[in-house]
Amino acid sequence: MKRILLGLLGLVLLILSTENTMLLIFPMWIFTTLFKDLLRKIMSKVPHDLGFVTAGLIFGMLTESFAILNNLDLPPNERILLHPEPLPDLLYGFFYYSFLILTWYLLLRKINFSQKDIFLLTAIFGIFTEETGAVFMRIFTEPLTGPLYAIIVAFVYGIFPVLAYLLTEENFSTERVKPKLKHYLLAGFGLFLQYALYGNFVYQPLENIF
Repeated sequence: MKRILLGLLGLVLLILSTENTMLLIFPMWIFTTLFKDLLRKIMSKVPHDLGFVTAGLIFGMLTESFAILNNLDLPPNERILLHPEPLPDLLYGFFYYSFLILTWYLLLRKINFSQKDIFLLTAIFGIFTEETGAVFMRIFTEPLTGPLYAIIVAFVYGIFPVLAYLLTEENFSTERVKPKLKHYLLAGFGLFLQYALYGNFVYQPLENIF
């Protein structure tokens, strides 16, 4: 019964996503969860060291594609994307999600973070960095809509690495350490460090090209 209800919810959200394609992240989450056994078998054919990164890039690029579709009707200067044009944005996105998922891969090799940990840490990171901090500030400057928008951003960021871990958790050692406060701080530092590295060594060169 639970699977049926989840499937129906996924279909409803899929229909609603025709008006706002960013909502597709939720059916993506639901259907990946429902068909996780099949998807795990598919991902098992990818070498273990590449499984999590590969899955993360797939879900990350799907998320970016939803964002592109959601912004196509807007003028280029109003599009909330890494780049206003679709093809360059996908290239920017590939590197952006690569940095982010590789950071989680390095962390998860040693630390046994839960799916909830991954979601919350990435969600918080997204709220602080999306639109160069504007989403976080909007929580205080727009008390009615700001927090709601921050929650949406949190889901956009938090879902894709969780789904990658859902499908490839068995690839990681069972002897990893249980996370403590210092590990959560390390994860937060790692996420913001990769953001700085991406911005300085990838984003700026790409900006010079495009």
